[in-house]
Amino acid sequence: MKKLAFILLALPFLFACKPNYSAYNIPVDLAPEERAELEVKVSELKEQIDSFESEKEGVFPDQVIVNLAKTYESMGDVNQAILFYEGFLNEGLKGKVVYNNLARLYERIEAYEKAIELYQRIYDDYYDEDYLYDITRAHIRLGDLEKAETSYDVWSEMVNRSDSQVEMELDALREAFNQ
Repeated sequence: MKKLAFILLALPFLFACKPNYSAYNIPVDLAPEERAELEVKVSELKEQIDSFESEKEGVFPDQVIVNLAKTYESMGDVNQAILFYEGFLNEGLKGKVVYNNLARLYERIEAYEKAIELYQRIYDDYYDEDYLYDITRAHIRLGDLEKAETSYDVWSEMVNRSDSQVEMELDALREAFNQ
């Protein structure tokens, strides 16, 4: 509980020390009442996190953490959602759902290298071969044909299937490299 409370208190400081993702915030058309409701929800979720008592050190309610970050996203504040997840991870805490959601946010702002690092971490820590597919897609978006082909081949062999959309995108990359 103390660690997560520290994260919430340290968020303003993190704005000064972390990359500024605010350029990637989403303009959201919210009525004042809707924004107020979301702000109340943020406060309630922060309170749940602050008051959470765990029998095991370092165990936090993933769903509350995800709900808070997604509420920030609903408000168009991708920056705050990213900083919240990063703060959680920087405290040495971990969770597959947090890695995944942060990676998806990185993809959303086109920070594919960071997304790949997190997907690789999920694959390494949790042995979930489906994340090789996400790694493949991120490499495709980066235009890294060799790494995209490698991760796709490993994924395809492990799950014993293929994906025609990914294969078309790989073909398009191959063509671009051959021109």
